[in-house]
Amino acid sequence: MAARREYLTDEQWSFISPLITPDPIRADIKGRPREHSDRDDMNGVMWVLPTGAA
Repeated sequence: MAARREYLTDEQWSFISPLITPDPIRADIKGRPREHSDRDDMNGVMWVLPTGAA
């Protein structure tokens, strides 16, 4: 497995994380659990922007 690269520092994440809406609390518990955290998703976005990968 490739080494993991973090594009966001802890300080940057502390500013961004309050802006992300939390997952709704569901009583029926349908669907599968999330595979990636919000921070992982944001790191993916930060990787795509400068590289132009799609």
